[in-house]
Amino acid sequence: REGPEVDLQTYRNIQEYVERLANSWGSSEFECEFPAEDHQPTDLVFLLGKISSPFCVQGEFKFGYYITKDEVLFKTSTLSALNITEILTECNESGFGRGTEAVMDPTVRKSYEIPASKLNTKTMESLAGNLKHSISSLARNLDLELRPYKLVIYQDGGHFDAHRDTVRGDGHIGTLVLILNSAYTGGELEITHNGQTEVVTGPYSWVAMYGDCLHKINPVTSGTRVSLIFDIYAKRVSINEHEFWHGGRDPEGEFGITDSNRAAILEGIEAVFTNNYGTLIICLAHMYPLNQAAPEFLKGGDRALYELLQDAY
Repeated sequence: REGPEVDLQTYRNIQEYVERLANSWGSSEFECEFPAEDHQPTDLVFLLGKISSPFCVQGEFKFGYYITKDEVLFKTSTLSALNITEILTECNESGFGRGTEAVMDPTVRKSYEIPASKLNTKTMESLAGNLKHSISSLARNLDLELRPYKLVIYQDGGHFDAHRDTVRGDGHIGTLVLILNSAYTGGELEITHNGQTEVVTGPYSWVAMYGDCLHKINPVTSGTRVSLIFDIYAKRVSINEHEFWHGGRDPEGEFGITDSNRAAILEGIEAVFTNNYGTLIICLAHMYPLNQAAPEFLKGGDRALYELLQDAY
């Protein structure tokens, strides 16, 4: 079914993949199913669509004994009192990735930044250590690490159009954004995935998200928005070392795979092969770079589905 809810690039990627399979198998006959208005509660594509998991987690940063608002961030700036003028003198214009190149285009992104290497190392490491415990629910099957990346400033008119993050190395799966204590309007961070959108704004608000999720910074309409960016890296954890749940079951229904849904999914898969189809292709909810195309890197609901299929087959 075509419509605004269907991502055109995703459709083209699927189409190209299916065409490659057709050429390799010497056949051009395929049947594709997409969610429809008149779906039945037992339709396989509908049941698979119910499998979900958080694509981002968010909260408000809490200062405590180990790190306070008075911690030095950059020269005379602390976490609660930013010297915007001083910071801007050290900033460079922000670029972004386009294919394999880094480009500058203020119509796409208009902001300024300072690399983490110029910020107070102790403060950045303390922030990363405190926030690490808050983001574990994003990917419970992975051992996560936060690495300081940069400070970013959006002034009046500053924005960043909808994009996905560039993968900066093996294990890089996402980004954490911590908004600092600065006065501004507009500048909301919007994260969209599978038809759902989360909005984050305000001082000391933070959000951790998968890098393949589409996200944007709305134009700042007044003031200055300052945020710290951390890269989220994941250590490989094998399927045997860590399981979401035993035997491919999801007892709390966290991923939409209740016992009844599990049975229905397996019945739907069996029906495909009963109808003499030789191959079943199930598209995952997330995208993965080639260096993470392995079961242990699967995210959330994708990992849950994999474990269900591994257990059943």
